[in-house]
Amino acid sequence: MTTRLRYLPDYSTSNPYQRMLYRRCAAHDIEVRPIAVRELAELAAAPQGDLTVVHVHWTNPIVQRYSDPLDARRSMRTFLHEVDRLRGEGAVLLWTIHNVLPHDHRHHLLELELHRALAERADLVHVLTARTIDATRHDYRLDESRVVHVAHSTFEGEYPAAMPRAQARQQLGLRDDDDVIVMAGALRPYRGAARLLDALELLAADGQRPRLLLGGRSIGDDSMLSVLDRARRLPHVTLVDDGLDEAGLALWMSAADIAAMPYESILNSGSFGLALTYGLPIVAPAEGALLDDADEPFVHLYPPRDTSALAEALRSALRRDTLESRRLAARTAAVHRSPDRMARDFASGLTSRLRSLTGRPLD
Repeated sequence: MTTRLRYLPDYSTSNPYQRMLYRRCAAHDIEVRPIAVRELAELAAAPQGDLTVVHVHWTNPIVQRYSDPLDARRSMRTFLHEVDRLRGEGAVLLWTIHNVLPHDHRHHLLELELHRALAERADLVHVLTARTIDATRHDYRLDESRVVHVAHSTFEGEYPAAMPRAQARQQLGLRDDDDVIVMAGALRPYRGAARLLDALELLAADGQRPRLLLGGRSIGDDSMLSVLDRARRLPHVTLVDDGLDEAGLALWMSAADIAAMPYESILNSGSFGLALTYGLPIVAPAEGALLDDADEPFVHLYPPRDTSALAEALRSALRRDTLESRRLAARTAAVHRSPDRMARDFASGLTSRLRSLTGRPLD
């Protein structure tokens, strides 16, 4: 029997995660294709003997793409109607929870309604951390018997390999003895660039002035624009706000001492896996999936939304006497979190759970 998995939305052109997650599905006779939200209406249940799985990832295109709340509600109702139709025809709904709710979202009540509807309908719920069950409890409740846990991997093989640090720094005009922090990814309010700049000012007041590589694509409101204007005026900050290509990303990660992820709120972090890919110690808030690695020597957690604590975590992470040992610990951890391992765990776990759901052999 063939399993037809149709996933939405397709973010694989900008984020390799979905490509990595599905790379072992074919070996389990799972045929994977992306679909757009609007294409759900054209999707039919699988032919006799086969199985359709509708795999929902981020919910942004369902509600967040609309500025008018009436349009957003119509979109949500249409989406749920098609999900109910397909499940009534024998399809399975799989939901991956990347965030408790979308970052920097509008239409808050509609998003709550949508997430509660997904939690009620999902036949299987894929979580990247076991902490998801508690993290979502205030907004919607998950049936633990439906949960499949497969953690986020590194991005090994998806981006250019690291280059020697001295070479990377030479290309960027950095000195060998500079303390270098990298923050790479979409430049959105929830990612905490403003708080990071505040923390760097606290370090500067104590005579420590690390260099910051701040880069990604700017996505945000006027408050984000003011943060970027502030960053441009700081001599110790290198800012790229129109996106980093893969070569530029590898160059920055290779030149850095540590990676900063000063999220205002977070459940899962792809940036965490990216930092491990390049063997970088990590500074991040003690929240969500980041707590899973709280005891690792390469992780420096601080109380969320505490600027002074962030500054102290940066100071600790940049200590030269332990930096190399912590980089080694990050590289060692990365070996056990490969995309292949994630893909194998996902494909085998999904096959096993689908077999239990349907009572039919699937591979």
